[in-house]
Amino acid sequence: MFSSKIEDVLVAYRGSSRDYEQLASAIASLALFNLLDKYSVSPFQMEAEKAGVEHVGGKIDDITVVVAQVVASSTSFTTTTPASLGFGFERTNTKRKREDYIMFRN
Repeated sequence: MFSSKIEDVLVAYRGSSRDYEQLASAIASLALFNLLDKYSVSPFQMEAEKAGVEHVGGKIDDITVVVAQVVASSTSFTTTTPASLGFGFERTNTKRKREDYIMFRN
């Protein structure tokens, strides 16, 4: 999916009271729609054409969406586990370094 399509969803959600899980779901739904639409132009199709391979529409593949909010290091925040994927992040101590977060599976 083209990044401009993801940006369109982000702009539509700007200032909304919707949560990150809903935003991720909207992006994943759009990716699925594009994947199944044999008439949509996709990055995969364009690269296939450059390589001399005829391909129409999207490419059937896994869809993964990660939505994050970037905050200043002095700002407190909470993390949530996306219910649909069963993955999340957990703080291992009070320091705010990237290595202090571990991925876990429910």
